[in-house]
Amino acid sequence: MENTVIELIARTIDVPPKELVEWLESRQKVELQEKPPLSPWLSRKAAAEYASVSTDTIDNWCASGLIEKSKLNDSRPGAVLISRASLEKFLRSRVVRKKRIRRDYAPSVRGGYRAK
Repeated sequence: MENTVIELIARTIDVPPKELVEWLESRQKVELQEKPPLSPWLSRKAAAEYASVSTDTIDNWCASGLIEKSKLNDSRPGAVLISRASLEKFLRSRVVRKKRIRRDYAPSVRGGYRAK
């Protein structure tokens, strides 16, 4: 059954069936390739890009203790790594949720506003 489907598709797009099978297998290999795992640490610049803020804001958050940082090497000034988990946790805590509209401020059915 599969061969007939492949042959039908190959005839439809005017490609030899063998080439179509090779192309499909190559696409499958590309999709199955493992992506490298995410590092638990981000550079200051990467953390700033991730949070859509400046590196100065990242420094302020670190100084305030809102996110965790680790110094890479004491001899290198500015070599600071930011914990991805703490940054994500902090950003999730800062998400602004829309407030529910209070019923007494909502327009009435007749088009006017309710009296307070």
